[in-house]
Amino acid sequence: MTDTNLADQIHTLHTDTITAIEQRQTLAVDARSALIAALRDGLICRTGCEDALATWGLEPLPQRWTVSAEAQLSYTRPHADHNEAREQARFGVPEELRLLQPAMAVYPRHVIDVTPTPNGHDQPGPQRYRITVQVTLQTWVTVTREADAHDAARAIVEGHLPALAGAGITLTGLTWQAADDPDDVPPDDIDTVAQPVAGTAQLTELADDLTAAAAARDAAVQGPRRPAAQHPRPRDPRPGR
Repeated sequence: MTDTNLADQIHTLHTDTITAIEQRQTLAVDARSALIAALRDGLICRTGCEDALATWGLEPLPQRWTVSAEAQLSYTRPHADHNEAREQARFGVPEELRLLQPAMAVYPRHVIDVTPTPNGHDQPGPQRYRITVQVTLQTWVTVTREADAHDAARAIVEGHLPALAGAGITLTGLTWQAADDPDDVPPDDIDTVAQPVAGTAQLTELADDLTAAAAARDAAVQGPRRPAAQHPRPRDPRPGR
């Protein structure tokens, strides 16, 4: 077999593999959409939908996760005196934090430091204080897995940092906690887009070896193995059996 023929065969196998993967992804989208539609219409229960998705290797139903982190919050605000600055820092946070979208809740835990800042000749009025508080922050994300929840929560918080910095507010020393038990997402709010099936080959991963290319094509065409259906054993009608 010439190198040209070998290359042509491998190219054909690669093409067949990609076609099979794309077909499986299309089927995955259709199957997941159909199951979610059945859940929305009350034709199946949530547990039945989840079991079917797992059996067919499809992305599970998303859940609503609450993700928390400990951090240090620093900001500057005018106050009548040191005591007022410390007292208000114990119970409140800057209004800018309440207006963030996606939403992020921030709860003061204890005041770390309250330091007066120079007002300067061009800043008449109450004394300004630089305040640092230990806080717990929470945000909420809708994803399928806890690891994804942490990634999404970090992305939300990190996305807010530039705008907060522009307002003179900083969040540092973020320490993420385990996510709370998730809540179910209402069926009408569930996205029907299917994620890639685990184990499918991507074009950049396809081997240049004929045997490996053929094996990848066969695996893509056959699809993932499904667990065999479990049927309960018939009950023996005889008394005492």
